[in-house]
Amino acid sequence: MLGETLLITIQNSEEVTYEDKKNITLIKDNNGVLVGLNIFNVENLKLEGEGSIELSDEQKEILSKRLEKNGIKIDLEGNNDDYL
Repeated sequence: MLGETLLITIQNSEEVTYEDKKNITLIKDNNGVLVGLNIFNVENLKLEGEGSIELSDEQKEILSKRLEKNGIKIDLEGNNDDYL
């Protein structure tokens, strides 16, 4: 059985590369800039709905901690100029 997966798009890119980390796939453009993430096994976020959803502040906090444990620092509000 597959767990729930959260897909985060930071910006669009035609050609991408993938870097796998534990339960997270980083999606980068040809210049190595992070353009998206696939985060696997996110059942603990208790996501509701399908397609595009808004994360609660609590979900964002849980997700941020999980990303930081994997050495990934992004602003889940979309203000990533200082991070990327």
